[in-house]
Amino acid sequence: RDMKAAFDVPEPTVRSGHTVTAIPDGRLLLFGGWDGYKPLSDAYLYHPQIGTWTQILRGPESEAVLAPQACGNVWPKPTAFHSATLFVEQEDEGKGGIWRVII
Repeated sequence: RDMKAAFDVPEPTVRSGHTVTAIPDGRLLLFGGWDGYKPLSDAYLYHPQIGTWTQILRGPESEAVLAPQACGNVWPKPTAFHSATLFVEQEDEGKGGIWRVII
């Protein structure tokens, strides 16, 4: 793995009380948690085959996010010490299908 590229990939901050859910295509979904000061509402996918993270949801406290509710987005509430359940709605062989994670 190229070390320069590894530093360009956003990785989750240190936290506890988060959930990690295995999804059908082999990736892991990390959501929320506690950073020692406040609950979090960001989400990441971990790709174990290549050892990288992809941030898929920035917390609303991020300076890059401006009033997500004004855009019609429903933002997950910052949450720690919660549970997450995977619901597979439709299996699609080899493609992961349609699934949802309920927090």
